[in-house]
Amino acid sequence: MQNHTQSAFFYAISNGIERASYYGIRSILILYMIGETINMDRLEALGFYGWLTISFYFSKVIGAFLGDLLIGNKKSILIGGLLQTIGCVLFCFPSIAFLYIGVGCLVIGNGLFSPNILA
Repeated sequence: MQNHTQSAFFYAISNGIERASYYGIRSILILYMIGETINMDRLEALGFYGWLTISFYFSKVIGAFLGDLLIGNKKSILIGGLLQTIGCVLFCFPSIAFLYIGVGCLVIGNGLFSPNILA
């Protein structure tokens, strides 16, 4: 039986929860945009989804630089987690403006959280 450190368990749990929320939010967001709440056109919603997916991956590069060079890893993890939470809460308000602000918070929060949890 192997003994793992407490930080290894913390990383595994936080990474699992972060991945589950990422894939869950992506699928729910499309239904939110196409449904009666926002009532976007399907092509516009799928284009938005494409930009969302690309920005999630590119934000990790910027978040890694910010965490390593400017803010620090621990502060980046806390700020990123807080921004992701705020982004999810903003989806409760049925408005296109809150949709864009919420997605922006999610992207920036994911960029700060994901690469810095590894460090």
